[in-house]
Amino acid sequence: MLTNEQLLSAHKANVETLLGLSATSLDATEKLVALNLEVARAALGEASAKAQAVFSAKDPSELFTLQGDFLQPAAEKTAAYVRKVYDIVAATQAEFGKVAEAGVTDAQSKIAALVDAAVKNAPAGSENA
Repeated sequence: MLTNEQLLSAHKANVETLLGLSATSLDATEKLVALNLEVARAALGEASAKAQAVFSAKDPSELFTLQGDFLQPAAEKTAAYVRKVYDIVAATQAEFGKVAEAGVTDAQSKIAALVDAAVKNAPAGSENA
């Protein structure tokens, strides 16, 4: 049977774990927001530069050349953005995985201790039952 101290200790550990996971989540959110702001600023600057280039075009062939010049960097930037998002999500997932693994290990050790205690405290002669 669990004592009040054991229950309090378990609740304290659970709250600490929850606070740690919350901090990890907030850190990941902060990184994603910073990345999105960086991308938005860059996109705004590039849109301005591209608009100026389009307005300064002298003929339709120059517009077609500009169009081709705009597409390749956009694909590369999209791929870079996706890689950065993936890195943030993967790091966050790894942290959550560590916490889950530690929880499973702790639970397994507690179950083993409970079984050992039950075996030690079993009535005499019950091993044949």
